[in-house]
Amino acid sequence: MTVKDIRNITAVALSIKRKYMDKLISGEKTVEIRKSSPVRLFGEIAQGRAVVAYLIPSGSKCVEAVAAFGRFDIFDPNADLERLARRACLTTDALRAYIGEAVGHAWHLLRPAERFVRPIPLSLTGIHHAPQSWQYIDRNSEFCITMENLRNKKETQQ
Repeated sequence: MTVKDIRNITAVALSIKRKYMDKLISGEKTVEIRKSSPVRLFGEIAQGRAVVAYLIPSGSKCVEAVAAFGRFDIFDPNADLERLARRACLTTDALRAYIGEAVGHAWHLLRPAERFVRPIPLSLTGIHHAPQSWQYIDRNSEFCITMENLRNKKETQQ
């Protein structure tokens, strides 16, 4: 992927509890559960593109990791949620309590998330504080372009 290609993906900032971020990084957690999702996700995933999520641990003012989600499901709270809860590192009861009576949104991780060597100040993302759940990041922001340049540099060195 080139810097030009970064403009063709959806980037979001995702607030997440540190323990769940660590589980996404270790590969233990393969699904992130949310009550909502960005509308743009439908088109991105339908076209086979990954959605890049920059992970911000709750209470932090820095982006500490990145994840790519490649599949997105909407699920009914009355369905059998045992397998989904297990993949999200939750109990079925905790998953049902979180979703309530609404539909849930399962974001499926493509591969384990990656922790940054150094946390990146949130101010570089173009947003000023961590979102309640998630928030779009401008694909043309200095942050997204810089992150893609760093990723490309890393790939060429391997």
